[in-house]
Amino acid sequence: MAFYYRKPVLVTATGGLPEQVQFGRLGFVVEAANNYALLSCILTVLHNRDMLKEKRENVVRFMEKGEYPKWETLAELILTPEGG
Repeated sequence: MAFYYRKPVLVTATGGLPEQVQFGRLGFVVEAANNYALLSCILTVLHNRDMLKEKRENVVRFMEKGEYPKWETLAELILTPEGG
C-alpha cells in the first residue's frame, strides 16, 4: 500500500516480499531476523537522502506505468476470505 502513497518500502527477505520490491528497485530488502541489517539500512537511508529519492522516483514511475494492481483489486483480495 505504500506504493500508492509513492513511498519506497523496507522489507525483510522472506516470502514474496523481495519480488514485490523488485529486489531493491522500489525499496530496501534486508535479511530476516537480522537487527544489524535493519539498523544498517535505516542509517544508510538517513545519511544518504539521494538513495531514498532515487527509490521514490522508481516507485513513482512504477505506479505511473500501472504495473501495480489497482487499489480496488488489492482491497478485494484482502477482504475476500480464501476460497470464497
